Amino acid sequence: MNSIRFKKDISFEQYNMVVRILEALDIEVEKDAPKSHGLTEKDLRNIEISHKQAERGEMLSSEEAHKKMWAKYGN
Repeated sequence: MNSIRFKKDISFEQYNMVVRILEALDIEVEKDAPKSHGLTEKDLRNIEISHKQAERGEMLSSEEAHKKMWAKYGN
């Protein structure tokens, strides 16, 4: 089995791009997410989605989130 080492950390999105490129070249890839810290693939995808949403400004401040929670659930 061969392995590839990167000189610096890459994001989960970059990791997925590398995997897709290798698979497009018909190279079999063992899909072990880098530094998953026990998180599932679904957890890592959701985190990546949340990062993209934050980049697009699709997020709430902590204060806004608390106000919504208090309004919905009360004290």
